[in-house]
Amino acid sequence: MCATIQCYMYDTNDIHHYEYFDYIDADDTLQHFTPNSDWEFGEFKVELKKEWNSRLL
Repeated sequence: MCATIQCYMYDTNDIHHYEYFDYIDADDTLQHFTPNSDWEFGEFKVELKKEWNSRLL
């Protein structure tokens, strides 16, 4: 499993928000990735705790 959690907060005076992550593709072209989520945080937390509790000690 691989999990990444990113949280970003803009400064209160910042009125310009950039909703993408930029990356360079195989052709060296700048591309935009729109972040998305597989799970809501609460659901993720419940599943992670279930997995933790079922581990072999």
